[in-house]
Amino acid sequence: MEAYKKKLEELSDLKRQVKILEDKNADYMQHNMELEEEVKKSGTWRPQLDLYKKQVADMHQKLSEEAKKIDRQVFENKKLVEKMESATQEKERLSAERDALRETIEEMKCQMSTLTSPDNSSQPPSDLSDTDLLEAIPHEIRKSYLRILNKNWGLKKYFEVIISPPFTIWGCRNFVIL
Repeated sequence: MEAYKKKLEELSDLKRQVKILEDKNADYMQHNMELEEEVKKSGTWRPQLDLYKKQVADMHQKLSEEAKKIDRQVFENKKLVEKMESATQEKERLSAERDALRETIEEMKCQMSTLTSPDNSSQPPSDLSDTDLLEAIPHEIRKSYLRILNKNWGLKKYFEVIISPPFTIWGCRNFVIL
């Protein structure tokens, strides 16, 4: 009988262990079902997640391209600023040169007014005493200036003869035509 009691106790222990194992198995099954549900849910989110990953990658690429564009534009802007500064310096230099030439022209006009005064009108203006003034201007301008002065002097002489009284010929006031 003792052996039966012992066997009954072992059997009841085994039943308790089976019951505990069945409970654990039920818990594992429940947990497994929950995990399968989550996998199904994540399966519906997976395409959305992949789409977001692709959008992030595209945005990074666009950001990189925009950064390159900005770098190029900054570089081009620096080059244009340098060109503008050099053009401004050239403009200032040309403006100063223009002002200097205007002063030279004014000085030459003053010189001309002294050269073409009535007491010097018989001399051609090409005999300028201030050669430094003529050497200060470029050769082509000096050449045209002297040519214009000679023409001006010749025209003045021509008009003196034409406008003089009718009884004078070629500037000779004592010659009378009969």
